[in-house]
Amino acid sequence: MEVVNYTASILTVLGAAHGAAKACYAYGLDVANYPQELPKLREELESLANVLKVLGELAKADRQLPTLRKLCEDEGLLDLCLGELNSLQEKVAPSRSSQTKSKITGPIQAMRWPLKEADVKNALDSIRGFNSTLNLALAADQM
Repeated sequence: MEVVNYTASILTVLGAAHGAAKACYAYGLDVANYPQELPKLREELESLANVLKVLGELAKADRQLPTLRKLCEDEGLLDLCLGELNSLQEKVAPSRSSQTKSKITGPIQAMRWPLKEADVKNALDSIRGFNSTLNLALAADQM
């Protein structure tokens, strides 16, 4: 049963990483002059997703993974990562409330990059931190 919990936790975070990357990709398609941070953000999200895929495969293989066990605890790293990814996706994805705004302000609002430079830097730092920690956990469990 333990393996199922690990795998489910990892797959949930993996889905959130894909959702955030997809939202960034969709934003880039919709707006011609997207911010220069957008490709960096997508790259980091894809890198995180790759690490999560490897962790998911190891969890499915039912190997003894003590570090992974710690990451999957309630309010552990995976929960923090999931919260950050969901928050990022909500900020970047077009808001349904913008569809109900006027015909002029709605499209303008949807085309404006929703994150400030500091927000992008914080998101990048967080994602890189999660990525580094997960890579270290992966290395520790491989020993």
